[in-house]
Amino acid sequence: VQGTGITRSLLTISEIDPYDFGVIANGGSTFHTFVVTNNGATTATSLLEVGLAAPFTFRGGGYPGTGGDCSASLAGASATCDIVVEFAPTALGTPADQIDLTYNDGVATQSALRNIQGTGGAPALLEISNAPLYNFGTQSIGSITEHTFSVTNTGAVDATGMLETAGALALPYSFKGGPYPGTGGDCATTLASSASCNIVVIYSPTGAGTFPDTVSLDYNDGAAAAVSTRNVTGDSAPPASLTITETDPYDYLNVTTGDTKPHVFTIANGGGVAATLINEVGLAAPFAFTGGAFPGTAGTCTASLSPASSCDVEIEFAPTATGFASDIIDFSYYNGTSAVSVTRQVQGTGLSPAILLISDGPGAYDY
Repeated sequence: VQGTGITRSLLTISEIDPYDFGVIANGGSTFHTFVVTNNGATTATSLLEVGLAAPFTFRGGGYPGTGGDCSASLAGASATCDIVVEFAPTALGTPADQIDLTYNDGVATQSALRNIQGTGGAPALLEISNAPLYNFGTQSIGSITEHTFSVTNTGAVDATGMLETAGALALPYSFKGGPYPGTGGDCATTLASSASCNIVVIYSPTGAGTFPDTVSLDYNDGAAAAVSTRNVTGDSAPPASLTITETDPYDYLNVTTGDTKPHVFTIANGGGVAATLINEVGLAAPFAFTGGAFPGTAGTCTASLSPASSCDVEIEFAPTATGFASDIIDFSYYNGTSAVSVTRQVQGTGLSPAILLISDGPGAYDY
């Protein structure tokens, strides 16, 4: 008689112990393919998984899991097959379990084990800054105003598939430069847990009125489709329009050389937004602001002027020579859309001082 002794079946399951599925959103799921290897020489028979319980299951419901190809037996000599296990948490926490694959090694029942774990976390939650409403304020028709919104993921898992909700943002609002996230923005399609990124939105009204809208981002929260929104609004009005009082030109008339004659001009804003960066750029001697600097000693103007408001500037004519002199009061300003100016021509005539002559001079009068 004769015979050959061979090594019993010995099954092993791939991956480190324990295998960690990572953080998965409650209501979401992930799966992993484990490789089962027979390191013995005989066929392992009666393969059966006996220990797996929710939130761990074979993908699709039963052994070996959808995509798996293990059966009730596995040949020896390093043959392999796959099992697919799914992790689908429904509560916060870190559950653990064990893949327990029983089999007959040719002599007795054995088990191949692999410890597994995973963490159930809060789904991704995107929050857009400036809650509950961002107001672009009243801007000039034809102007462009931009604002950078911060987007933060306050959930425990990555937000994926981030993209502007189709049709949500409409003129006069848009992402700067065209598409999401706007020029200068750095949001992509994925945002990690506790991370932030930026989107840049512009407001560019072409007519007067009030314009409400919503910034809206679609994303997947790890378990389902979700939407994050931020309401925005803005008003628009005609550009600032400054006028200067008095006829054009304004005439200081005759002023003796060495003397000064001040005059207060009123500047009014007849537009719908503030005039800013107001600055006088053309005035030169013998015309000057009284006291030497804008807006003049009796002046009230500053670098900005609200709509439907007025202020004063005081300008003097101080001739140092005889004759006619003229100049232009030239105020440059930003009207909410572009740089413009308003002017008023001024003029005056310098006269020599009066000289009184007494008759029968210049010598002494002799009675």
